[in-house]
Amino acid sequence: MQLALAPLDAASIRDYRARIHEAARERGRDPRDINILFAIQPVLVSSAQEADRLVAESANPDDATILTVAERQSSDLETDLTVLDFEKPLDRAVFGDHVSQGSIQRLTGKFDPETTPLKTLLGAQARLGRISDRTGFVGTAGEFADLIEDLGESADNDGILLWGDLHPVTVHRILDELVPILRRRGILRTEFGGGGLRANLRDF
Repeated sequence: MQLALAPLDAASIRDYRARIHEAARERGRDPRDINILFAIQPVLVSSAQEADRLVAESANPDDATILTVAERQSSDLETDLTVLDFEKPLDRAVFGDHVSQGSIQRLTGKFDPETTPLKTLLGAQARLGRISDRTGFVGTAGEFADLIEDLGESADNDGILLWGDLHPVTVHRILDELVPILRRRGILRTEFGGGGLRANLRDF
Protein backbone atom coordinates (compact mmCIF):
# COMPACT_ATOMS: atom_id res chain seq x y z
CA MET A 1 0.00 0.00 0.00
CA GLN A 2 1.35 3.42 -0.93
CA LEU A 3 -0.13 6.69 0.29
CA ALA A 4 0.23 9.45 -2.26
CA LEU A 5 -0.32 13.16 -2.76
CA ALA A 6 -0.93 14.48 -6.26
CA PRO A 7 -3.18 16.97 -8.06
CA LEU A 8 -6.45 15.09 -8.09
CA ASP A 9 -7.32 15.11 -11.75
CA ALA A 10 -7.39 12.04 -13.94
CA ALA A 11 -4.29 12.94 -15.98
CA SER A 12 -2.13 13.58 -12.89
CA ILE A 13 -3.26 10.37 -11.21
CA ARG A 14 -2.62 8.28 -14.32
CA ASP A 15 0.85 9.85 -14.69
CA TYR A 16 1.72 9.23 -11.03
CA ARG A 17 0.51 5.63 -11.17
CA ALA A 18 2.47 5.01 -14.37
CA ARG A 19 5.69 6.24 -12.75
CA ILE A 20 5.18 4.04 -9.68
CA HIS A 21 4.39 1.01 -11.83
CA GLU A 22 7.43 1.60 -14.03
CA ALA A 23 9.65 1.86 -10.94
CA ALA A 24 8.20 -1.43 -9.71
CA ARG A 25 8.91 -3.18 -13.02
CA GLU A 26 12.49 -1.86 -13.02
CA ARG A 27 12.97 -3.53 -9.65
CA GLY A 28 11.47 -6.83 -10.73
CA ARG A 29 8.14 -6.34 -8.96
CA ASP A 30 4.64 -6.85 -10.30
CA PRO A 31 2.85 -3.44 -10.40
CA ARG A 32 -0.40 -5.23 -9.59
CA ASP A 33 1.00 -5.94 -6.13
CA ILE A 34 1.00 -2.20 -5.33
CA ASN A 35 -2.16 -0.37 -4.28
CA ILE A 36 -1.91 3.43 -4.42
CA LEU A 37 -4.27 5.45 -2.22
CA PHE A 38 -4.45 9.20 -2.87
CA ALA A 39 -4.94 11.25 0.31
CA ILE A 40 -7.76 13.81 0.41
CA GLN A 41 -8.90 16.08 3.24
CA PRO A 42 -12.47 17.01 2.29
CA VAL A 43 -14.57 19.70 3.92
CA LEU A 44 -18.05 18.20 3.87
CA VAL A 45 -20.98 20.56 4.39
CA SER A 46 -24.75 20.32 4.40
CA SER A 47 -25.50 22.28 1.23
CA ALA A 48 -24.02 23.86 -1.88
CA GLN A 49 -24.85 27.27 -0.41
CA GLU A 50 -22.78 26.52 2.69
CA ALA A 51 -19.90 25.38 0.48
CA ASP A 52 -20.04 28.61 -1.53
CA ARG A 53 -20.01 30.66 1.70
CA LEU A 54 -16.91 28.90 3.07
CA VAL A 55 -15.06 29.29 -0.21
CA ALA A 56 -15.89 33.01 -0.40
CA GLU A 57 -14.79 33.60 3.21
CA SER A 58 -11.42 31.94 2.55
CA ALA A 59 -10.53 34.17 -0.41
CA ASN A 60 -8.53 36.72 1.62
CA PRO A 61 -6.83 34.96 4.55
CA ASP A 62 -5.63 37.20 7.41
CA ASP A 63 -2.32 36.87 9.25
CA ALA A 64 -3.80 34.64 11.96
CA THR A 65 -5.08 32.22 9.33
CA ILE A 66 -1.71 32.24 7.55
CA LEU A 67 0.00 31.32 10.84
CA THR A 68 -2.48 28.50 11.46
CA VAL A 69 -1.77 27.10 8.00
CA ALA A 70 1.97 27.34 8.66
CA GLU A 71 1.54 25.37 11.89
CA ARG A 72 -0.49 22.69 10.13
CA GLN A 73 1.98 22.44 7.25
CA SER A 74 4.84 22.24 9.76
CA SER A 75 3.33 19.04 11.12
CA ASP A 76 2.88 17.52 7.66
CA LEU A 77 6.40 18.50 6.59
CA GLU A 78 8.12 17.69 9.91
CA THR A 79 9.68 21.16 9.64
CA ASP A 80 8.83 24.28 11.66
CA LEU A 81 7.75 26.82 9.04
CA THR A 82 6.64 29.32 11.67
CA VAL A 83 10.24 30.38 12.37
CA LEU A 84 10.86 31.32 8.73
CA ASP A 85 10.46 34.79 7.21
CA PHE A 86 7.06 34.68 5.51
CA GLU A 87 8.00 37.57 3.25
CA LYS A 88 10.88 35.65 1.64
CA PRO A 89 10.82 32.71 -0.79
CA LEU A 90 10.87 29.20 0.66
CA ASP A 91 14.34 27.66 0.82
CA ARG A 92 13.87 23.94 0.11
CA ALA A 93 17.15 23.31 1.95
CA VAL A 94 15.21 23.61 5.24
CA PHE A 95 13.64 20.21 4.56
CA GLY A 96 15.48 17.05 5.54
CA ASP A 97 15.91 14.17 3.10
CA HIS A 98 13.18 12.24 4.96
CA VAL A 99 10.46 14.80 4.15
CA SER A 100 7.91 13.70 1.56
CA GLN A 101 8.53 15.32 -1.82
CA GLY A 102 4.82 15.07 -2.48
CA SER A 103 4.08 17.11 0.65
CA ILE A 104 6.59 19.77 -0.40
CA GLN A 105 5.04 19.90 -3.87
CA ARG A 106 1.60 20.21 -2.30
CA LEU A 107 2.80 23.31 -0.44
CA THR A 108 4.49 24.97 -3.42
CA GLY A 109 1.73 24.05 -5.87
CA LYS A 110 2.07 25.76 -9.23
CA PHE A 111 4.20 28.59 -7.83
CA ASP A 112 7.95 28.97 -8.32
CA PRO A 113 9.25 28.52 -4.73
CA GLU A 114 12.50 30.29 -5.58
CA THR A 115 10.71 33.57 -6.29
CA THR A 116 7.39 33.28 -4.42
CA PRO A 117 7.18 34.54 -0.81
CA LEU A 118 6.28 31.85 1.71
CA LYS A 119 3.26 33.94 2.73
CA THR A 120 1.85 33.55 -0.79
CA LEU A 121 2.29 29.76 -0.66
CA LEU A 122 0.58 29.59 2.73
CA GLY A 123 -2.19 31.90 1.56
CA ALA A 124 -2.89 29.60 -1.37
CA GLN A 125 -3.23 26.68 1.07
CA ALA A 126 -5.72 28.68 3.13
CA ARG A 127 -8.01 29.37 0.18
CA LEU A 128 -10.69 26.78 -0.36
CA GLY A 129 -12.24 25.53 -3.59
CA ARG A 130 -15.38 23.67 -4.58
CA ILE A 131 -15.55 19.97 -5.30
CA SER A 132 -18.21 20.61 -7.92
CA ASP A 133 -15.84 22.53 -10.21
CA ARG A 134 -12.73 20.56 -9.14
CA THR A 135 -10.98 23.61 -7.66
CA GLY A 136 -10.90 22.14 -4.15
CA PHE A 137 -12.53 19.83 -1.66
CA VAL A 138 -15.44 21.77 -0.15
CA GLY A 139 -18.85 20.34 -0.93
CA THR A 140 -21.66 18.03 0.02
CA ALA A 141 -21.30 14.30 0.61
CA GLY A 142 -22.96 13.68 -2.74
CA GLU A 143 -20.51 15.94 -4.57
CA PHE A 144 -17.56 14.23 -2.90
CA ALA A 145 -18.96 10.82 -3.84
CA ASP A 146 -19.15 12.06 -7.45
CA LEU A 147 -15.44 12.95 -7.29
CA ILE A 148 -14.42 9.56 -5.91
CA GLU A 149 -16.51 7.78 -8.53
CA ASP A 150 -15.12 9.94 -11.33
CA LEU A 151 -11.49 9.35 -10.33
CA GLY A 152 -12.09 5.62 -10.13
CA GLU A 153 -13.59 5.49 -13.63
CA SER A 154 -11.42 8.04 -15.46
CA ALA A 155 -8.05 7.40 -13.78
CA ASP A 156 -8.26 3.67 -12.94
CA ASN A 157 -7.54 4.76 -9.38
CA ASP A 158 -7.08 2.14 -6.63
CA GLY A 159 -8.71 4.22 -3.92
CA ILE A 160 -8.90 7.29 -1.72
CA LEU A 161 -7.63 7.81 1.82
CA LEU A 162 -9.51 10.36 3.94
CA TRP A 163 -7.25 12.19 6.38
CA GLY A 164 -7.11 15.26 8.58
CA ASP A 165 -9.54 16.81 11.04
CA LEU A 166 -11.46 14.42 13.31
CA HIS A 167 -13.90 17.06 14.55
CA PRO A 168 -17.24 15.44 15.54
CA VAL A 169 -19.04 17.26 12.72
CA THR A 170 -16.53 15.88 10.19
CA VAL A 171 -16.94 12.34 11.52
CA HIS A 172 -20.74 12.70 11.42
CA ARG A 173 -20.76 13.84 7.80
CA ILE A 174 -18.41 11.03 6.74
CA LEU A 175 -20.12 8.18 8.60
CA ASP A 176 -23.76 9.28 8.43
CA GLU A 177 -23.85 11.04 5.05
CA LEU A 178 -20.93 9.99 2.83
CA VAL A 179 -20.66 6.29 3.71
CA PRO A 180 -24.30 5.42 2.83
CA ILE A 181 -23.94 7.14 -0.57
CA LEU A 182 -20.72 5.27 -1.36
CA ARG A 183 -22.28 1.97 -0.35
CA ARG A 184 -25.38 2.56 -2.47
CA ARG A 185 -23.11 3.20 -5.46
CA GLY A 186 -21.07 0.06 -4.80
CA ILE A 187 -17.88 2.06 -4.16
CA LEU A 188 -17.45 1.19 -0.48
CA ARG A 189 -17.67 -2.39 0.74
CA THR A 190 -20.11 -3.31 3.52
CA GLU A 191 -18.03 -5.92 5.35
CA PHE A 192 -14.51 -7.23 5.79
CA GLY A 193 -13.35 -10.18 3.75
CA GLY A 194 -11.34 -13.15 4.91
CA GLY A 195 -7.58 -13.59 4.92
CA GLY A 196 -6.42 -11.17 7.61
CA LEU A 197 -5.04 -7.64 7.43
CA ARG A 198 -3.12 -8.03 4.14
CA ALA A 199 -6.11 -9.43 2.27
CA ASN A 200 -8.45 -6.78 3.66
CA LEU A 201 -6.08 -3.99 2.61
CA ARG A 202 -5.87 -5.42 -0.88
CA ASP A 203 -9.68 -5.57 -1.04
CA PHE A 204 -9.87 -1.74 -1.25
